[in-house]
Amino acid sequence: MNLTYKTLEQQDIPELTLIMKAAFDADTKMHTELEEDGPNGYDTGELLQKLMCIGNAESKVIYADGRMVGEYTVIIDKDAYILDMLFIDPGCASRGIGTMVWKDMEKNYTEAGTWILETPDYSKRNHHFYEKCGFRKVKEHVFENGGKSFVFIKHTKGVRENRSITKGL
Repeated sequence: MNLTYKTLEQQDIPELTLIMKAAFDADTKMHTELEEDGPNGYDTGELLQKLMCIGNAESKVIYADGRMVGEYTVIIDKDAYILDMLFIDPGCASRGIGTMVWKDMEKNYTEAGTWILETPDYSKRNHHFYEKCGFRKVKEHVFENGGKSFVFIKHTKGVRENRSITKGL
């Protein structure tokens, strides 16, 4: 399978929104009694629009064999790189695309000493994936609406844990 990437552009948002909605809804259905759920704007294109406007971020459309299959956004910070978004079309699940994307990201962001991400507490498949990629769970967030998420962190080779990073999570 050949993966390629391009910078997220306005014209990508309608098709990517459908993929994002399908990905988040599939995960929600798998792990909860809800039929659909995701972060604000995941189903309208507003979230992708916001991601495009983050000044210190790179948002990339993911293509597998020329077909649009997902997106990722990395926020580049001096202390850590934040994987703010990663989703893959659920119709492409279990084909190794996520792992291939992560390996490509590690090759492309070699200056990242520390990676941080956050994912819903119920997304067991996400937890397994990120742990397989070398992340470890470091914190739980509880939101006013009762929702929960976990923060995961990964230090690349030669980087020691920076306690100030994990304190601020």
